[in-house]
Amino acid sequence: MSKEKGKKTVKPEPLEFGDSIFPPFYGSGEMLTWDTKALLDSIDRKRLYGSFRHDGKNNNSKLGQVDKDDFDDLFKLITQEIIADNLIDARGFYGFFPVISDDDKLILLSPGDYHTEIASFSFPRLEEKKWRSFADYFRPEGDIFSVSIVTIGFALSGKCKKYNQENEIKSFFSGSLGDYIIEIVTTKINAEIKRALFLPNNQGLSCSFGQPGLPELNKQQILLEIMCAEDRLGITLSKDFQLQPKHSSLYIYAQHPEAGCFSAL
Repeated sequence: MSKEKGKKTVKPEPLEFGDSIFPPFYGSGEMLTWDTKALLDSIDRKRLYGSFRHDGKNNNSKLGQVDKDDFDDLFKLITQEIIADNLIDARGFYGFFPVISDDDKLILLSPGDYHTEIASFSFPRLEEKKWRSFADYFRPEGDIFSVSIVTIGFALSGKCKKYNQENEIKSFFSGSLGDYIIEIVTTKINAEIKRALFLPNNQGLSCSFGQPGLPELNKQQILLEIMCAEDRLGITLSKDFQLQPKHSSLYIYAQHPEAGCFSAL
């Protein structure tokens, strides 16, 4: 047994793995793009408006006083500006890397020789998950480590800052719209990963660093460099380790059928 946060931990029984899965390629894939109008048309307005009224983190009391008709007018106005001024440039790509697991550590190997270590990450065992580690969902003898990265660019967040000087509600609405769009695009690219691996859309777990049981946010820099994210998408980390542009996401994926049990607490 080992110590973690002053408590005794017992490593759980190894998971069972089925047949091996092979990706269509190793390394980073081709750039994917999404049509702005199609993304805007796919928005569930009821859900979007509900997030304005119940998001305690933003706590924008002015939005709570806006009725549905005004929301509809604001949505129409801002989406028209987004299209006219090209404020959303949704693009991204994903990649597959050979990986081996060693207890609570994942070791990424070079796609060139499947032997040279290019990075490693530790995934702490969680008492709440019966001391399971995210690394347990990868085969010790070799598996696939999937990474997705997407952004909608800097233009919309820049517009939000301008709005903030003119109209607080308009600024908040636009920023929340950007958050919603990046969520849609992230879901789409993670579905592409599952499609490439011939897996059901409900299998496995996509998650981002900074969540319970995952590496800290600063470790994202390693994946950004491996994926050449700055060169390909202009994505960097801020001083407090947030992705820039603001409306961007970086996710990893475990394809094991039981990985969903490790979802964020």
